[in-house]
Amino acid sequence: MNAIKREIDTAKGFLDRKADEKARNALTAQLHPGITSHTDGFEDQHGEPDDIIDEEELQQIRELKDLKKQYREQYNELRELQNEIRFT
Repeated sequence: MNAIKREIDTAKGFLDRKADEKARNALTAQLHPGITSHTDGFEDQHGEPDDIIDEEELQQIRELKDLKKQYREQYNELRELQNEIRFT
């Protein structure tokens, strides 16, 4: 379980860094408006950029979801074993 928790923390850290990077890029874009490769000089419909994720980020999201599922399963097994021990 501890190994899975470390992997979850690693994947979460990666996603947090990507979110920080996106926030910095958005702030930079706000400070320096103009033609960008994202909009090619045209505003999008809502005036805010779409939240686009790259392949690496998508893979990390999928991995994080799978790791959390594994963690929950192992945690539930542990709880069941602990309950069995208490009642015997």
